[in-house]
Amino acid sequence: MSSRITYTNARIFDGRRLLPDLSFTVADGRIAAIGGPIAASDQMRNLEGRFVLPGLLDIHMHAEELALAEEQLVLLPPAVQSIDDIKDLVAERCRTLAPGEWIIGLGFDEGKLQERRAPDRHDLDPVSPDNPVFLSRACGHVGTVNSVVLRALGMGRHTPDPAGGVLDRDADGEPTGVLRERATEPVYHLMPELSADEMGARLTRLAPRLLAHGITAVSELTARYVPDQPGRDSAALFHAARRDGFPLPVSLFYVWDQIKRNPKRPRPVGPFEDGVYLGGIKMLADGSITGRTAWVDPPFEPHANRSGDGGLALLSPAELLEAADVAASWGVQLAVHAIGNCAIEQVVSTLAPVRPWLSDRPSIRVEHGALATPTLLDTARRAGMAFVMQPIFLYAEIESFLTHLGEERTRSQYPVRTALETGVAVGLSSDAPATAWADPANPWLGLYQATTRRTHDGRTFGPNQRIDLMTALRLYTADAATIGGFPGGAIKTGAPADFVVLDTDIFRNPDTLRNVRVKATVVGGRVLYGHL
Repeated sequence: MSSRITYTNARIFDGRRLLPDLSFTVADGRIAAIGGPIAASDQMRNLEGRFVLPGLLDIHMHAEELALAEEQLVLLPPAVQSIDDIKDLVAERCRTLAPGEWIIGLGFDEGKLQERRAPDRHDLDPVSPDNPVFLSRACGHVGTVNSVVLRALGMGRHTPDPAGGVLDRDADGEPTGVLRERATEPVYHLMPELSADEMGARLTRLAPRLLAHGITAVSELTARYVPDQPGRDSAALFHAARRDGFPLPVSLFYVWDQIKRNPKRPRPVGPFEDGVYLGGIKMLADGSITGRTAWVDPPFEPHANRSGDGGLALLSPAELLEAADVAASWGVQLAVHAIGNCAIEQVVSTLAPVRPWLSDRPSIRVEHGALATPTLLDTARRAGMAFVMQPIFLYAEIESFLTHLGEERTRSQYPVRTALETGVAVGLSSDAPATAWADPANPWLGLYQATTRRTHDGRTFGPNQRIDLMTALRLYTADAATIGGFPGGAIKTGAPADFVVLDTDIFRNPDTLRNVRVKATVVGGRVLYGHL
């Protein structure tokens, strides 16, 4: 049987433009030809006019956290509408566990809760007196623990706030159990770790969910590196997953705080090792808007007995320059999380004078850039930086954005069109699972929001920042590949045969983007989801 397959009658978006109806041929895992004569020995697949595009590349997500979420409490609508609903879920899980076993929940957003506040230890203690509980806010920058955890960590009235973190306190100065930014770090060290094999198995179970959305490669933006603990070594985890059948290439971005403690270059030692890339180093310059920890000026709107505050600055210029030196010495990217306008200004102004060290992709990436101004975008363009943005945030979390930013700043955030008009390189991604949506890795919701600027409840914010669908697809394919350093992102001769076939005509009506049906996802020429 021939190893060549020719797909006919396809409507193709090649990563840059729409092509007329034609055929393309796959051989040995790559695109062998587009159009042209068809060999008599080729296997034939008639796509019947269906739409074909390159596999989508999610160049900023947290696959490990997303895989763990499979067995965590999901604290999102429609199952969760109130703190009482959260308490009921925690109580139900307690009944299935022995005392001392952990309960972990993911995704609460006080903007979607009836009480319009985060749950605290006073809510959790009555329903979990013997089990440690950690509930992560949707953004991943804030979490709530019960008194069992506070006692285990020795956190009390006299515990100072850590550098770059905050313990929320009641009127008596006692911790409420709500921990912000680096105040959550001790909790993660306390929680039990899965083995590399167990984590690899969970990642393998995650793969079909990603493939079902047409995702064919991902970047892990919180890769871990603890050399003497395989369960905390992301390279070991993903290699275990690939042995189990995880088929997607992954690019690892190691967290700067761990690199400082373990300065030896982590795996993979080369740029590529059996589907695992060393993408770069990841830093956090601030927190999140919806968790009120992004570094902003003017301050956030007053809310829930809290005055307006300007969030948290988590880095110094010296640290940024130190990390850039390490990234340059390794020949990898530096990706810096910066959401608030003050954080973006710090990152761009500090790193703009640094000479780029990579020739095939941007040396420096600004992750998120929610409140980037035209001036900062232009400075970043001249310095060769890229921005990786997540339109799904505005789609899913509009309630909390309006509460904390007000309407004017909400309209202007995630200025994708302005960034493109400025000429800065832009990629789109999901940041999954760090958003308040039950299916946070769904790229089609981000594409819908980018092209309509509509939210999940039908409101429109910042229509002047809309981009057309062809541009939006480019930012998830060809441009994402350029920024992320992946070989895919295009349907062209010689490219990896990573592509998606849709049953939905997404160009006919933008509303269809919210309900896209993927007929098949192909990686390396193999149909890994659906059928053709």
